[in-house]
Amino acid sequence: MEILKQLGINDTIWIQLVFFFISYFFISTFLIKPYRRNLAFRKQKTSGTVEDANKLMAATEHLAMDYAGKIKNQNEKVMQVFSQLKSEGAAQEQKLVTAARAKADELIAQSNAKITKEIQEAQAQIQKQIPELSRLAAGKLLGRELN
Repeated sequence: MEILKQLGINDTIWIQLVFFFISYFFISTFLIKPYRRNLAFRKQKTSGTVEDANKLMAATEHLAMDYAGKIKNQNEKVMQVFSQLKSEGAAQEQKLVTAARAKADELIAQSNAKITKEIQEAQAQIQKQIPELSRLAAGKLLGRELN
């Protein structure tokens, strides 16, 4: 103890140690532990967020590739359906055009027959009127009426 007295440490050391431990307890409880919790919380929020963001980016890229593949498959199916419908439409168009041409040919043939019949009727009427017209024309030329 002699050494402690020479160093300037007296009997108040025990009181000082008690005050030191009490101060350490309060400082540790009310300052250091909340600071460490806050620091750990910040670290978890920042580094955890970056890791979560990286995981989400990887998942997003994976989903984008999956959706790109699905879109490609759907586009192929749509193109197949489109080409099938286009060929069916072309066949239907050809069928309708053929039917329309046949009907048009039939109408043309009927019209030609009708025109030919009307021409023959007109020629027959003109043949009937030729003697009368000749008599009238001759009468006009001679200046008198012919019987």
